[in-house]
Amino acid sequence: MHRMFLWMSLVCGIYCQCHAQHKAFKFYAAGAQYDYGFILRHTPKVGHLIVAPPYALSLQAHWQSTGNELWQQRLNYPEFSLMATYFDYRHPAIGKTLAVSGHARFALRPHHRKMQLWLGIGSGLATGNRPFDLNDNPKNVGISSPISYAMQVDAQIRYHTNTHWLLFAGGRLTHYSCAAFVQPNNGLNMVTATLGLGYAFHNTRLLPRQTAALPYESYWHLQASAQVGWLQTYVKQKNKDFYNNVLVYIGRDMGSASRWHLGFDASWNRGILRQIRRVYADSTQHPDYRRVGLLLGHEFTFGRLCLLTQAGLYIYKQFEGKTDQVHFQRYGIKYWITPNYFFNINLKTHAFTAEVAEWGIGYRFKWKKS
Repeated sequence: MHRMFLWMSLVCGIYCQCHAQHKAFKFYAAGAQYDYGFILRHTPKVGHLIVAPPYALSLQAHWQSTGNELWQQRLNYPEFSLMATYFDYRHPAIGKTLAVSGHARFALRPHHRKMQLWLGIGSGLATGNRPFDLNDNPKNVGISSPISYAMQVDAQIRYHTNTHWLLFAGGRLTHYSCAAFVQPNNGLNMVTATLGLGYAFHNTRLLPRQTAALPYESYWHLQASAQVGWLQTYVKQKNKDFYNNVLVYIGRDMGSASRWHLGFDASWNRGILRQIRRVYADSTQHPDYRRVGLLLGHEFTFGRLCLLTQAGLYIYKQFEGKTDQVHFQRYGIKYWITPNYFFNINLKTHAFTAEVAEWGIGYRFKWKKS
């Protein structure tokens, strides 16, 4: 399963704290949440790990946007949260995990109403007490590293009582894995129903402002970035394989926070080269390990943060790797260091199998639409 965005939580957490400093965000609530559900059998390899419904306990802190920045008003006053989650899988081979993650949440109903619907996405780091070990714990093919990447997507109905108390219920998809940094590379996916209780220290039911209706300036964008990463191709492999790629794409603004783009992805994965050398050990001629893909993508921007999704097709690929498909996907986050320079963290996948987690830096040229 794709191992999304390990480092998003760090970026979200720092972003939250920085904006809280200059009154763009304000700490307003704390809460607790209980989850109960099941492990998703996304591959037969994890079927033996599903024996009992797992449960989770979470503690949360929430920062509410104040509307002092125009994008906050346009996006209906989103909030940022920090969450600590304890998972008990009720299986001796998996054990228990503790994760710390950062979340961006978006309200789908006006803030002045008591009943609200929120959608959230977050990511962070998780640590488990029973990771995979070839000798001591070979059954845990889901969580193979002591430190895993955590990704959570949730939907939540939130009710504001006449006092400071908040009641909420919903559902959550939680994903833990190591993004191919360690093998085996299967990951765990938990689908849970949630119930929670929070306490708001300040009023959060905000009225919309007229400035949110102001027109935005639309631009064309040409972006280029270079990424690197490291991965393990086989179990017990001593050294990590190096990965690097270049992304170039052009896009245009479709709204104040939305942008579509089209471009190319050229990649050099030494893990593919390792597979080629093993398969063609007795041959003097080897296929090329380099790849080129055509991609279509979307960016959703809020403040200095940008959520990236891409889907692509390989137009040059000479070798079929053990987890390959004809198409690929990329999920990531950008942080704009300046109006033109950005730092990005991505996860490249083939459907439900990760290829690598990418670290990158890039630059954009932009000009007004004619």
